Amino acid sequence: VTSSSFSTSSIVDSNESIQHSLYDCQMIKAISHTLLLLIKENKGIKSKHKSIEKIFRSKRIPEISVYDYLMRIFKYTEINISTLIISLIYIDRFCEINDIILTHYNIHKIIFTSALLSLKYNEDYSFKFNFYADVAGMSIKEIKHLEYCFFSHINSLFIEQKDYETYEKYLKQKSINN
Repeated sequence: VTSSSFSTSSIVDSNESIQHSLYDCQMIKAISHTLLLLIKENKGIKSKHKSIEKIFRSKRIPEISVYDYLMRIFKYTEINISTLIISLIYIDRFCEINDIILTHYNIHKIIFTSALLSLKYNEDYSFKFNFYADVAGMSIKEIKHLEYCFFSHINSLFIEQKDYETYEKYLKQKSINN
């Protein structure tokens, strides 16, 4: 009886893990879709704060898609989906406060920097900068500079529960509709 009970619970745990993973992928897809919609809506609009926008601007559009980049961050940093949702809030806050326009040229650096700050602020662990540099595809010096710039221009990393719930609800709706 004990061994059959054990095998049943391991099947349940495995199914929960698969469902959790499917949910995570759906939420990451919804985050990606949301960011790409913002980029599309911003086409032709110029940032008012060129100096800040220039810091996050890549010389060319990265070859990795926004979705794949988010999945890479999720996979290697083991960031929680809730923390990625918070990083989306940080992106909105950063862009709104600084009048930054999301583009295909700056989205990857902004995503990674917001995820890094969210991870450090909201989770109990973090890795060394050389690990983050490998995940991000950037130098340690660049990551530190981006992190400093983002943090110094966001006002606060604290998120109200109601704001989190609003974003989570929106992303869940996006994941259902896509």
